[in-house]
Formats: sequence, structure tokens, C-alpha cells
Amino acid sequence: MLPLKGEALSFTAMLGCVAGYALLRPDAGGLLWFSDVFTTLGVMLLAAGALGFGVLRLRRAGVDGTGLALYAAAGVLGLWYIHVSHDDVYTNDLGGHVARIHYTVGHWLSPYGYHGFEDHHPPLYYYVAALAVQLAQWKAVPELTALRFLSWCSSLVFYGYGLLIVRQAGLRGAAYAGAAVLFLLWPANMHMAGKINSEAMYFSLYAASFYYGLRWWREGRPRDLRVALALAAVAVLVRSNAVMLYAALGVILLAGGRRRAWLALRQCGWRVAVLTALCWAGNLSRVWLPGDHAQLALQFGDTGGAEFGLWHFLSFDPVAFITQPFVALHKVTPFWNVCLSDFIFGIYDWGWPLGAAALNLLLLMVLLYMALGWALSDAGLWRGMLPYAMAVGMAFPALMVFAWWKQWIPDQEMRYVYPMLPCFAVLYGKAQAAWALRGHEAVARGGVALAGGFALLGAVFFTMQAR
Repeated sequence: MLPLKGEALSFTAMLGCVAGYALLRPDAGGLLWFSDVFTTLGVMLLAAGALGFGVLRLRRAGVDGTGLALYAAAGVLGLWYIHVSHDDVYTNDLGGHVARIHYTVGHWLSPYGYHGFEDHHPPLYYYVAALAVQLAQWKAVPELTALRFLSWCSSLVFYGYGLLIVRQAGLRGAAYAGAAVLFLLWPANMHMAGKINSEAMYFSLYAASFYYGLRWWREGRPRDLRVALALAAVAVLVRSNAVMLYAALGVILLAGGRRRAWLALRQCGWRVAVLTALCWAGNLSRVWLPGDHAQLALQFGDTGGAEFGLWHFLSFDPVAFITQPFVALHKVTPFWNVCLSDFIFGIYDWGWPLGAAALNLLLLMVLLYMALGWALSDAGLWRGMLPYAMAVGMAFPALMVFAWWKQWIPDQEMRYVYPMLPCFAVLYGKAQAAWALRGHEAVARGGVALAGGFALLGAVFFTMQAR
């Protein structure tokens, strides 16, 4: 374990590299260069402060030097991507989100008075984003830069709590390193950290709530469950997808035993109950309040039909997954091709199909490595893994149900599967541990190399395709 002083110097050096690039390239036009050099330095100090704060908090939580270094690398890669990419690169309805943020700035007490393409979302993200925009205007920082910086800060929270989730699993050695690399340096992390929408904030609340739920399950402290439920309530005001978080917390409660869960819920007190009721009311008020919520009707309308059969949800074409890495979102595409491809690329048709095909191939190798490791494991290795496994397992059936109900594959399924990435990484680490317990230490260490190669190629791919 490196001493804290040495880690701090390493993190400062990495941030210094990014700062040096920005200062030497005023033509970049990204996050780290503005016309005023003092504004540039201010943004750099703010970024360094956010990343440093996360590092110090994780250090206090007992995270070792490996985890801290990977956390810092994930943060720097996200900041780098924002710097080299345009504000509107591969994002969804940027104009709609910005229009609602502008509306919120002047209508703090009537968030659902806005009628536009994004009027169906809960309001909390737009409140926070409106504050960020006002601060940016005060300091003459471009508002889109401020909004991307907000997403990056939210991603740091997701990385931090996700790393704590991985650490809670009790992985050691190569298994811990492989899981941490796979989670923190997952290729899509770079892109997700710079998108202007509420996803990053939702992911951070999901990870924080799930972590405190795990702490309650392992240590039995009522305060942890209160925090978990409070964060879940707040997440409802960010995205309605947070209903999945309640399902994950329900699994944790059931895993703790019905009597223990009931006692813990009673100990949460009326404050958590009131907060939950208020947050759900704030979410559902977008349905109750009058107005022309066109997108809400589109999202919740019942199209009926039965064109999606069971076979569609079981189908997977591995050859097409490699040769056609960017799949079209239509009903004839195998469900798992779309789902797994979206886990890396989202819904976008990026360039460099050869690099994308290599990433998909490496993802298949990751899945095969996990499957073979699980096949070699015994029941004892999986003791205490129920919440992790269910968090991963619930994401895909939920997406299937939604697709069957709507009779089309949602174009944002990453919102369903991306929050469970820390748990997916834990299961990968367990596969490494299974290889090691069977005497295949080299294969277990190879899992770190596989995750590292996947991460490295992803960093190259998204940097090359940033513009």
C-alpha cells in the first residue's frame, strides 16, 4: 500500500498532465481551456478538489492504494474525454435538456409547468443543473461546460460508491484488482461521464443507496438502512428508473431475514417514511398535474400486441455481434446483441467499426471467462453473493418486460443495466477467485490482464471517436 503522500503526488501529476495539455492547446475548445487563464486554473482547481476529495474519502473508508489509483485514473479519463470531445457528441436531446434547465432557472416553484420534449422527467436534476448554470454564468464559464462538469462530478460519486460495493464483497489479490479494473475503467465510463442529462446523478444515487443497503445487511446498523432508503427516495426525484433500486433493496431486506427486515424498517422512523412519500409524490405529480405531456404519454402508453415472443429474448447471434458492433434498434435484431452492445456503445453508431468489433470480442471473452470460472466454483465461494447476483439478474428481466410491454427495445437500456456494473464486476472477481481456488493462479491473474486490455482498448476507442 502506497503512503498517502506518494498517492497524492501521483494524482497531482496525472492532473498536471491534463492541465498542461489544455494550456498548451488553446485551440482545443474543451472543458479545460477558456479565454481567461484564471478561469482555466479555477476549473482545474475545482476538478482537482473534487477528485482529491473523493480519494481522501475513499482512503478514510479503507480503500487501498490500488483502488485509489484506479479511481483517480477513472476520474482523469472522464475529464480527458470531456476535454477532447464536443459538448453535443453522442448525446440524447441536448436541446431538450438545456431548454428545461433554462425554464427551471426562472420557474423554481413550478418545475412541471414546462411543456417540451423532456417534460416527463422528475425535476431534481434540473434544479441542480439550473444552479450549475447560474454559477457558470456568474464566472463566465460556458453553460454546457458546467453541465458536463456536473455529470463528471456525479460520475466520481458513482465510481467511489461502486468501488466500496466491490470492496464489500471481500475479494482479495488478483480477484479484487480485476473487479476494480473492470468496473472503474469500463469503456463506457468515459462517455457516460460527459453526457448532459440526469443519468450520471441517478447512477451515483443508485450506487450510494445500494452500498448502504449492503452495509446494513452485513453489519445490521439501522442507520445504514435509513440512509439507503433516503437515498432511494431522492433517486426517485431524479429518474423513475429508481424503481429498480427499490427492487434491489427489497432483495437485500429479504436476504437479511423477514423478522430482521421488519424490525429494521420499524427503526427507520417516520422521517424516512415522510421523505419517501414526498419524493414519490414529487415524481408522480408529473402525471397528476394538467398539461400536454406528450413524452409521458409515449412512455406509458400501452401498445399491446405480442410480436416479441420468448425466442426473441433468448436469441443471440455471436457472429453478428462481432461483425455488426453497432446494431439497429429494431425488432428483428436479437435482444442480447442490442443489450450487450448498448452496454458499451449506447445507441450510437460510432466510427472505427474494427475497434468496436474488437471491444465486443473482448466483452465476449470476459463473459466466457466468468462462465468457466463459475462452472469450476463450489457453493461456498458464493456465500453472501445473493444481493450482488440479484442486482445483476433483475436488470435484464426488467428490460425484457419493458420491451415486451412496449413491443420495441428501448433505446436507452443502459439506464437499466449500467447501475449494476459494480455488482457485475464483483461476479467477475468471484470467477477469478474460483480459478485461483482450483489451482489455476495464472488464469486468475490473467483475468486482470483481460480486464486491463478491455479497458485500454476502450480508452483508445472513445478518445479516437470523441469528435
